[in-house]
Formats: sequence, structure tokens, C-alpha cells
Amino acid sequence: KILISKLSYLGIHALPVLFLLFTVHYTGRRTLITTGRLLWLWLIPALTVVMVFTNDWHRLVWPEVSLAT
Repeated sequence: KILISKLSYLGIHALPVLFLLFTVHYTGRRTLITTGRLLWLWLIPALTVVMVFTNDWHRLVWPEVSLAT
């Protein structure tokens, strides 16, 4: 369950950026997305996913993990 939860963060945090990129391409405003802006757009989602996958070391995302029955 923990592994599936970690993997779900990949889609959850990628979706807003991918939706923005889709709308920019769909509306024909591709010049708005430069390489620098693209890197800034992916910064927070990438850091969040890294924090989730390294949570066993720092416990910042999930301080305690237990199975609730």
C-alpha cells in the first residue's frame, strides 16, 4: 500500500503541469513555454516526488505510517 501510494504521487503532481502544457499547445501559444519556464514548472512537483520516495529517511511527508483496520 505504501508503494502504491508513492507511485500515485507521480501522477497526482504531474497532472497540473501536463494539463497546463496541453492547454498552451491546444491554444497555439507554444511560445509561452520556454526551457527555463518548463524547468520552473516542474520544480515543485519533482521536489515533492523526491521527498515522497525518500520519506523513509526524513519522515517529512508521512511522519508515521501504520495500517488502519
